[in-house]
Amino acid sequence: TEYALTNGYCTVKILNYGAIIRSFCVQTEDGLKEIVLHYDSAIDYLNDEYYLGATVGRVCGRIENASFVLDGKTYILDKNDGENCLHGGYNGFNSKFFSAKTVGDSLIMTLFSKNGEGGFPGDITFSVTFSLVNKGLKIKYHAESTENTPFNVTNHTYFNFGDTFNTEVFIDADMVTPVKANLIPEGFLNVENTPFDFRKFKKIGESIDSDNEIIKICNGYDINYVLNGKNFRKVAAAKHDKLQINVYTDMPAMQFYTGNFLPNNPQKGLKRRGGFCFETQRFPNAVNNSEYPSVIVKKGKVFDSETIFEVVRTEY
Repeated sequence: TEYALTNGYCTVKILNYGAIIRSFCVQTEDGLKEIVLHYDSAIDYLNDEYYLGATVGRVCGRIENASFVLDGKTYILDKNDGENCLHGGYNGFNSKFFSAKTVGDSLIMTLFSKNGEGGFPGDITFSVTFSLVNKGLKIKYHAESTENTPFNVTNHTYFNFGDTFNTEVFIDADMVTPVKANLIPEGFLNVENTPFDFRKFKKIGESIDSDNEIIKICNGYDINYVLNGKNFRKVAAAKHDKLQINVYTDMPAMQFYTGNFLPNNPQKGLKRRGGFCFETQRFPNAVNNSEYPSVIVKKGKVFDSETIFEVVRTEY
């Protein structure tokens, strides 16, 4: 089932499968402009391997060796990315049907994830609320668990303003978490004098094929940024063709991904590096790395977070 939110400036369409953002259109001087990658067929979403527009959990990103130790117990997860667990495993939120209801101008989607699903402990009661605010889309996450459990949720929308390489990006972060050969982050890296420095607007294509070991491992950008500041603030932006998207969040980190593993499939509207993701999140693989802030949601405690994607017209 597809639900539509509209306010005359933005029109966003969301599926109850995977709480997927299927369409995000913005009013321009030339009419409505689609700014996200999407499929036209429901079957394509059911068979999707690229998390197009999906709400991703229980734990987004990769968990090394598809396992972790919590409270003295070892948990074994799905190995759906080589030896690692990616985006919650085979039964992640992206592959679930959500219950949906409208409350005022908001769409609330809820999901129950039972204890042991994908190998994770605890029953999770999860909701994601979509609403239009000013010139953008607000996404609010809420979760509660019956046991101590890792939890890290994001949205995996691929934005596309028509020319990814010439889209200029800004990310308010002095550090990234560099990855090893298996794409698992380890340690911290200052972005100064590296291809990962987007503290001033820079075209994606400028350094996407640079002679940098991490860039080569990732086949482009696929890296977690340690966002500056705390609480709810502007953390990133992208602009091209008189449109700019601004990202606001209370999350501590954001994965910047340039669709390096998308296939060249024009029939489905896909092209390698045909879009980019701003995945606001907590630190990936933090459950196995004491250097990174904890992603454990305690038994009986609540997880709440909010992200806004604001799209404005520019004249640059």
